[in-house]
Amino acid sequence: MADGHPAFPDNWIVEFIDATMSNNYGSVPFLALDIGSNLGLVSLRLLQKGAHLIAVEPQVDLCCAGLASAIYNGFGGKTLQLCGGASVGKIEPDAMLHVPDHAYRYGAEAGYAAKSLDAHGLPHDSPLYPLDTILDLTPMMGSHFAFIKIDTDSIDCLILRQLLDRQRNMDLSFNSAALEVWAGPHCDSNEQFSQLLFDLQEDGYDIYRTPAVSGGESLISPPGMYPVRDDYPTLTESRVDLGQTTLLLFKRFSLDEWKEVPKLWTTQNQMAVTKVNSSILSSFYDRMEAK
Repeated sequence: MADGHPAFPDNWIVEFIDATMSNNYGSVPFLALDIGSNLGLVSLRLLQKGAHLIAVEPQVDLCCAGLASAIYNGFGGKTLQLCGGASVGKIEPDAMLHVPDHAYRYGAEAGYAAKSLDAHGLPHDSPLYPLDTILDLTPMMGSHFAFIKIDTDSIDCLILRQLLDRQRNMDLSFNSAALEVWAGPHCDSNEQFSQLLFDLQEDGYDIYRTPAVSGGESLISPPGMYPVRDDYPTLTESRVDLGQTTLLLFKRFSLDEWKEVPKLWTTQNQMAVTKVNSSILSSFYDRMEAK
């Protein structure tokens, strides 16, 4: 169970949460959403920041572990855990998502997912939920999400597109979002993808990507161990140091310019968007050191 000290590979998201989420929202309830919550490491950090959380995880053993972690750490009453997958399109009422036997888990042996599910007598299939259904689960809490994490391995950018569209329709609002895989088999249309990135900037979001580091492709390392390597410096406006993670801020581009951006840069596939001012974000690490 998570104990408040998340480990690789989600450190950068936890640092991004700390840099963009205030600890003091007063008496105003606010929400967080974790789609693809895995063991609940990021979920726990969101709960520690004071959020009421909706967490979604299709692999049932991981889903149960995430809920157990929330309860163990005293946040059971602020957690709504859905053991299922998220969909952005129309689905049949009884649609199910199958967790493939070869599902990858960091540091685990091949076939871990299937072995774990079988060992606990848990099904390999779980319900599939429309995103609209997930977002409408907490009407009494309002519709403001302080933070949204998306890690579906396939439809991250489609979910972000739907969230942005709903915000434009004034159905919800969100401050920041982090994506694990922002370009994939269902997000490879340059036209669609460029429009999403352009619209995010038009709506006031800064867009960041995580860089590679010389000495390997690891995103996380002790501060100063490896110099940060920016493979696409012509796309970068500035860097933001969060302590163990450096984020690269995209320049502002027109829609036509976004369409000309080479697809190769998506190999740096972690992405973050936020309306928090970049100067505030840049000084986060200094503020933490001062404390």
